[in-house]
Amino acid sequence: MNKLGNQILLLTTALLVLTAMAIMGSVWSSTAGYAERQVNDELTRAVNIFQESLGDRSQRLFASASVLTADFGFKQAVATQDLPTLRSALQNQGRRIAADLMLITDLEGRVTASIHSDDAPPSLTELSASLVKQAIQDDGVASFLVEDHQLYQIIVIPVKAPLPIALAGIGFKLDQRFTGDLLNVTGLNLSLVHTHEGLRQVLTSTLPEAQQAEALAAPKELVVNAGMLIGERQRFISQPSVFVLGEGDTLELVLSASLDKTFDEFDRIRNRILIITLMVLVLASLGSLVLSRSLAEPLARLGVIAEQIAGGDYHHIPFIKTRTRELHDLFYAFVAMRNEIKEREQRILYQTSHDQLTQLLNRHTLLTKFSQRLLGTGSPLIFLSINVRGFRQVNDTFGPDVGDKCLIIIGERLRFFADLEPLVARAGADEFMAAYPVPDRSTPHVLAEKIQARLAEPFIVGTLSLPLVCDIGVATSPEHGETADILERRSGIALDKARQTRAGLRFYETGEDEAHLERLILLNELKLALGSNDGQLQMYYQPKLNLQSGKIDKCEALIRWIHPTRKFVSPEVFVSLAEQSGLISTLTDWVLDTVLRQLAIWKDAGVTLQVAINISAQDLGREEL
Repeated sequence: MNKLGNQILLLTTALLVLTAMAIMGSVWSSTAGYAERQVNDELTRAVNIFQESLGDRSQRLFASASVLTADFGFKQAVATQDLPTLRSALQNQGRRIAADLMLITDLEGRVTASIHSDDAPPSLTELSASLVKQAIQDDGVASFLVEDHQLYQIIVIPVKAPLPIALAGIGFKLDQRFTGDLLNVTGLNLSLVHTHEGLRQVLTSTLPEAQQAEALAAPKELVVNAGMLIGERQRFISQPSVFVLGEGDTLELVLSASLDKTFDEFDRIRNRILIITLMVLVLASLGSLVLSRSLAEPLARLGVIAEQIAGGDYHHIPFIKTRTRELHDLFYAFVAMRNEIKEREQRILYQTSHDQLTQLLNRHTLLTKFSQRLLGTGSPLIFLSINVRGFRQVNDTFGPDVGDKCLIIIGERLRFFADLEPLVARAGADEFMAAYPVPDRSTPHVLAEKIQARLAEPFIVGTLSLPLVCDIGVATSPEHGETADILERRSGIALDKARQTRAGLRFYETGEDEAHLERLILLNELKLALGSNDGQLQMYYQPKLNLQSGKIDKCEALIRWIHPTRKFVSPEVFVSLAEQSGLISTLTDWVLDTVLRQLAIWKDAGVTLQVAINISAQDLGREEL
């Protein structure tokens, strides 16, 4: 997936899939919203139709019941409990109005006579107390009645003579035919559910038995979730109406709207979107492959070019042919970058290997080139370390511009012997190094003297003629060494000797390097002894006798170094070494501190002495001393 082509393909695929999902989500949201509104409208309409149907039935029942209870003969039969007459009257009235249930009860609700349209034997023995009470109070009541798992819409009105003496009831069945008529009119399913003493039973329903439980448990509204997009769907919206028939006795009229048609339409739209998405995905994949090739291949070649440039190869840059303008511009930007890096690298390499003032090599570059020359030739070579004597005074007196011009002239004079292909470097502010092959008909001494003579010529800077003197130390190869480091060090030792003796030109002598290294080791050990103060350095006190008093009242402090392995080291050796290396101030401070501590100890013991301390001439320039 790190490849550009794969990333373009992944991006295209992801965008298409996300777009398709967004479209399907939007369609589903719109479809679900529309379906919910439509179903709610249908439920509302169905409820109204259902209520109107029940209302019409109630009015017919009330009218029929009023006619029945107003008949004088019927009242007399009720009063006299003439059961044959009552049953005949109930049967005639029931046939006339096509009622399914006719009954007479006393004022306690106990059934005294009843007639069924299907001539079924009577099983109803009494009406609920609440129904009886309400019928007497309201002069009639419309309600529902469940008998033998059969639901009736019933009207109960009092029989008066003139006070209520009984109750008459007329009922119509709410059966499969009734619910089927409502289904035909509204398109919604109706389920009648009776709950008695916690037992729930479906009396009748237009739904298949396999769907009844799901429909009756369905919520009142559409619940939208992501699972609906893949088939985990809500199939029904149900709206129940609950009627209380008595204590622990309820009736639910549940209207259920099926969502299958809505979802079937959505499935068709979803499948079309998926087909279109797959077609577009195939086309986009092909386009992405073509695009990635036109981008990835040139970019890969640009990566190779970048690696070549990073590796220092500035010559073999292949031409990239592309129709993409940005890649075309990027390639030429690479070419321009290559040229600028090449120029900058050459400039940096030159600056890191040359002195900016004199354009001579620097010390590191000279030693590197000299090492290569030592390996490539067996002829004698000389290595020179050169110092301009008193150059600081030239800078202080005439200014740095004059000093810089003198340094440039020195470099030109050292390169004067061009036929020898010399290696010349500026090693410090006023220090130079040079290496020359010795010509066949010459010697190292003759060549060194010629170079010294060339440097000894007066320096003409403007109107000034400056007689600068250069001290030169020389080491020869292979006599004094066969590596650049050894020859540099030994020519430096010879230069130090030349400056000390003011000889001007001096060749290295065998054994001086070892003595020099020994002095360096001794100097380092002296530094460690001063730093650790471990008892190697000790102060001895030479007493002075006062001849007049015959007492010792003065002494001279003398430093001694008892080395762990060298044993006694002469003060003439290590004090001189400290003066030459700039360590003398540290040594003097150590002596002062040690003597003052000793004086304090003597004073506490009651001994009073004056102590003389030897210091170096270099110490006289220290203000703190």
